[in-house]
Amino acid sequence: MTKDLQSILQAPEWSMDDAYGSVGSEKWNRSIERAAALLNALHSMERPVAREALADHFKEFDEANTLISSLAAFAKCQGAKDAGDEEASAATGAVGTLQVKLEAAALPLFEAAEAQTMRFGSHRRSLIGAL
Repeated sequence: MTKDLQSILQAPEWSMDDAYGSVGSEKWNRSIERAAALLNALHSMERPVAREALADHFKEFDEANTLISSLAAFAKCQGAKDAGDEEASAATGAVGTLQVKLEAAALPLFEAAEAQTMRFGSHRRSLIGAL
């Protein structure tokens, strides 16, 4: 919102200082780097994913998902604040790419978890049937 319009409307203005401050700030870059490291860890996990490794990999997924969601929300808010902000627009696209990569990286993880659930359900049915 321009300063002139802001003074006329006397409307509140969003402040992003408590989040990342701006796209490209040190905090923003640290979050991008951490999310990328977590994505690399998920992409390089051994496949098929061992049952013993599921909890650790889900922690990586959760942290990456939280960071990427936060980055996406921030970039969208920056873009809503100024539709002409090319940096925010580029950031929205870059974070969207991270989201797609996270979904792809997590697919084997969720498949392994589902397989474990199916095995447990089958084992449970066998035990109940034996009673």
